Amino acid sequence: MFKGFCELAVRARWMKGDKFQDFRNGWLTVLKGIMFRMVLIGYPQMTILCLWEFTQNDSPAEIVLAIFFFFGMSGTLAWAATKVIRIAKRSVDMHKNPAYILYSDPAALNKWGFLYVQFRATAYYFILPTLVYIVVKGMFIAFGQKSGTTQAVALVLIEAAALIAASVLRPWMDKSTNTFNISICAVNFINALFLLIFTRVFNQPGIVTGVMGVVFFVINAAFSLVLLILVLIATAYAFIRKNPDTRYQPVADDRASFIKSQTALNTELDALGATARGDKAGYKHNLDLEDDGDSWSSDSVRHPANMPLPPSTANSSNYRPGQEPPRSPINPSLPMFPSGQPRNSPPNYEQNLEMYQSHPESRPNSDLPLMNRANGSASPYGRVDSSNSQVSFNRAQQNTSPWQRGAGYEH
Repeated sequence: MFKGFCELAVRARWMKGDKFQDFRNGWLTVLKGIMFRMVLIGYPQMTILCLWEFTQNDSPAEIVLAIFFFFGMSGTLAWAATKVIRIAKRSVDMHKNPAYILYSDPAALNKWGFLYVQFRATAYYFILPTLVYIVVKGMFIAFGQKSGTTQAVALVLIEAAALIAASVLRPWMDKSTNTFNISICAVNFINALFLLIFTRVFNQPGIVTGVMGVVFFVINAAFSLVLLILVLIATAYAFIRKNPDTRYQPVADDRASFIKSQTALNTELDALGATARGDKAGYKHNLDLEDDGDSWSSDSVRHPANMPLPPSTANSSNYRPGQEPPRSPINPSLPMFPSGQPRNSPPNYEQNLEMYQSHPESRPNSDLPLMNRANGSASPYGRVDSSNSQVSFNRAQQNTSPWQRGAGYEH
């Protein structure tokens, strides 16, 4: 009827065409989901009454109705729960995440969402333990009317198991929902203890039973009032608050941020684009993204034969006049250290090497020589034997990354 009214109102231009559009397009799926929710809400009461009718046998018609409603509702909810588990398993197999299909598919969310939206995504299966809990509890209440002690003991055990499972697993979607449901399980467990006392299994005086009855009433009335107030507050908040999805805006098309000709941009990816263009210090400058010769990802640069010599080997004997001088990924216009060099700045090994080669007598006799006394090769890392010096030199030459040069990399 509401679907028909919406279509009539749109055609008569009583309301806008996009009003209730999601419901008008998938109203059958929404209707099925509403029917499933109604079945789940009434299932605990119908379980107790239908099973209790089997013990009373009032009339054949009532027995038929009890069979129809109990097995019909149980089969419907069981099939729906197994359907949710199958969808979640398929989502895990395809996307490694059970929430992908359960929450991204509108049909599954509107039709089966009542079974798992109250739980977190990884606890989608908890609807099955919930249904088992309802059936087992209803069976003891319906079939154990002639033995109050058996009922009370069974309810204490069932509620204790439910409280422990809820406290340990905490399967609900957030902290507040877990708190509410654990509180409900705790109150149900206290009620079961009160019922055990009311069966006079402890042979307590009548005044004790009367006082416990008053406490039983006060606890349940206060807790029900608190839950009712919280439900009313949550309902009012849901009506008056704005749509939270409006706080998030889609990311703009900021591909222009990476164009080299633009230097002043005010887009979201301005900093990333400036880094790619080389406008910030500390990165490779004047990087031509369209020139394969300067691109670090090209095959010519990655090949060891085409790698330029490191700066530390520019003055070695392998360099021949007429060749293109080796290039450094660091812009020489930006010094690595300030002009006023601090007292504890790292030494310039190339200058010291040239000085010590021309004046061997001025070489310091310390534990960190710049010349390997075994073969005379330059080593800024102290004494190295002849077997390791050549390996370190070859590793430095064949290093495919121009950034991994210096202290910490060539050892």
